[in-house]
Amino acid sequence: MADEYLADEKRLMETGISLIDKREPEEDTDGKLVCFSTSKLPIRDDSGEVIGTFGISRDVTSHMEAENALRDSEALYHSLVENLFVHLIRKDLEGKFTYANKLFCELSSRAEDEIVGTADFDLYAKEMAEKYRANGLQVMKSGKTFEAMEENEAEQGRIYARVIKSPLYNASGKSVGVQNVFWDITEQKRSELKVLEQPNNPAANASKPC
Repeated sequence: MADEYLADEKRLMETGISLIDKREPEEDTDGKLVCFSTSKLPIRDDSGEVIGTFGISRDVTSHMEAENALRDSEALYHSLVENLFVHLIRKDLEGKFTYANKLFCELSSRAEDEIVGTADFDLYAKEMAEKYRANGLQVMKSGKTFEAMEENEAEQGRIYARVIKSPLYNASGKSVGVQNVFWDITEQKRSELKVLEQPNNPAANASKPC
């Protein structure tokens, strides 16, 4: 560590370039790892020549631990949403995608970096995009979660999805967008419809005129 300090001092004396906020981990007297943020500035004479250095060091251990905890939390959340058996996306106030998990990317046949920054109108037909945008605006305006079953026509026929849209807020409680979670329930819905179509089904018979 001492050699590194001397090397920094020598470099500063030779180049005159300040060293700002260098993180320097070390062990304290109890063997605990602590971290200091060090900044060093050149001292110049009247002619501008570097004649010495001036340094400030502060303990940033707590700050570093908080940063590490935040990174761990973000990594855990990212791992969770990437491995859920649902499609998950987030959009900003303007309706542009800010995140798309793996399943949604596979469904869209696009990589995440091809989705982020685009809007519904870039991915869907106009009528469908307008519906999605209107739902998102309503969620952000009301601050309430929207849940519904959606039906859409696809090459393989009519498909069904369970959709949950919820507002997104930043740390200060300000609305920053909307999060959409949806999953395919086509097989479940088709099974339900088949049951209803059975002649001996009470619900089916009840819907017939006498």
